[in-house]
Amino acid sequence: HAEQMRIWLNYELRRNPLDVKKLMMLARLYRNTAVFDQARLQLAISITEIAARLSPRDPQTYEVQGLIYADAAQLATSPEERMRLLLRSRDAFAQMQGLAPDIPESRLLYLAADGILKGSFSDLNQFLDERYRDLTREEWYLVTDLLLDQEDRAVVDGIVLRLRTLNAEEYPFAQDFIEVIEERLQAL
Repeated sequence: HAEQMRIWLNYELRRNPLDVKKLMMLARLYRNTAVFDQARLQLAISITEIAARLSPRDPQTYEVQGLIYADAAQLATSPEERMRLLLRSRDAFAQMQGLAPDIPESRLLYLAADGILKGSFSDLNQFLDERYRDLTREEWYLVTDLLLDQEDRAVVDGIVLRLRTLNAEEYPFAQDFIEVIEERLQAL
């Protein structure tokens, strides 16, 4: 299915190479299949850079770009390369936050990336303490996935504690999400 989607997107982009929506779909596809072909991760980075130039006011472009840079940082072969990619990730999330300051996930992703770089998550923890009841499942997933990918277990343990305090009726996803996180933690 992914290969068919790639073929269709490439066909559509040959017809209209300035279609940012399709560029971002292709970047997401390459990101999601990067475990099978690492060259696709580099393609995804290149695609998001083009999309950002074509549509510099679209916060979703910078969200995807930041996530892709964070993925690439995991695969870096040197500490310098990892740091460079994490800086690019944080910069993309900063762009996103500047364009969409009222969307919690933009602040979450920026604070998570900034914490990874600084080695301190005090700003992220403060934000979570203030806003954790307002976050959606998708926002929890984004920040937790980014932190787990960078193996920042202590912060994720704190997220699990916060999720445990949520009312199960009001936040039905919390328990299922805790189980998924704990499974991933065991695998680390």
